[in-house]
Amino acid sequence: EGWRAWVGGSPDALGRTVRDAFAAFARTGDPGWPAYGPERLTMHLGAAVELVEDPLAASRERCAPVLP
Repeated sequence: EGWRAWVGGSPDALGRTVRDAFAAFARTGDPGWPAYGPERLTMHLGAAVELVEDPLAASRERCAPVLP
C-alpha cells in the first residue's frame, strides 16, 4: 500500500485538493498558493498538504560544487 502510505489515507482527498487547485488556476491563474520565487516556497502535496520553504535545499547544496 505505498500510495496510501504516501498520501496518508484516502487518495480521494488528495485528488480533490489537486483538482481544486488546478481548476482555480485555470479560472483565475491562482492555484491558491504563492508563486514560486526567490524564497523557493513550494506546495507539498502528499500525506500533508502544506506550503514548505525550499524543500530541496540540502540536495541543491550538495550539488552546488559540481554544477555551474
